Amino acid sequence: MKWDDLKYAVAIHSMGSYSGAANLLNVTHTTVSRRIRTLEEYLGVKIFLQTDVGFTPTAAGLELIETAVGMEDQLINLERRVTNNEVQLRGSLSVSTVDFVYEVFKDQFASFVRANPNLEVSLSTTNTPISLTRLEADVVLRITNNPPDYLFGRKLINLKYAVYASEELVNQIGNDAPYEDYPWIHHTEEMQSDWMDLWLKKNAPNASISFRVDSAVTARQAVETGIGVHFLPSAYANLKPNLVRIGPEVGEVSFWFLTHPDLKTNGRVKAFSDFMFKELREDN
Repeated sequence: MKWDDLKYAVAIHSMGSYSGAANLLNVTHTTVSRRIRTLEEYLGVKIFLQTDVGFTPTAAGLELIETAVGMEDQLINLERRVTNNEVQLRGSLSVSTVDFVYEVFKDQFASFVRANPNLEVSLSTTNTPISLTRLEADVVLRITNNPPDYLFGRKLINLKYAVYASEELVNQIGNDAPYEDYPWIHHTEEMQSDWMDLWLKKNAPNASISFRVDSAVTARQAVETGIGVHFLPSAYANLKPNLVRIGPEVGEVSFWFLTHPDLKTNGRVKAFSDFMFKELREDN
């Protein structure tokens, strides 16, 4: 049985005649007659009886029509709920990013959440790789110059990096001291920092690594305590007035919005992407 055939039975019951159903559905009288005949042959029962007052449904026909109307109402309600979920952003959105990103962009996150009170946003901050292909998150925000080509990506902004130290350490070592005179904080092997390794090799080949960490937040906290110097995004370091930049900016890394290709047109995912792109672009 085809739903498309059922709508002809519903239309005849509503209009009381084949010609009325034809006008309602914008088809010919012949089409209505043929579709009802096909449906009756398929079911093996009469659906309508022709009377002096028009076409009256049989008992089997009335049950069929009432069921079809109920199905139509459910489909309309389903379409309305799904559409509202996308337009009004209901449901959930899971976002994964590295640990310092929320601290830098907390105002943008707050604005998005306030603008979408019916959306539940789950934020995970981790340096452990997240698999979008296994749907471990809807969206990943990552600091990288080489995003995976199998994901849908959108570059939000570029983050400029420099070497930072605490005021106490700068006073101790000296304002004009070369990079190699400072003790260094660096990442553990688990974190991707190839460009930092190359920079150190070129600009401070004899630098002494005194402390290794596996997160940018811990690195910044270690810099604040005077353990050593480290590469930090300027937008992040500038949140801490007791940190001092040593020398010029040393590198630039892109901040990417990444999602699975199948999710790029999802209403919630697209709304978050558009919002962050607009907010971050306007701040630059």
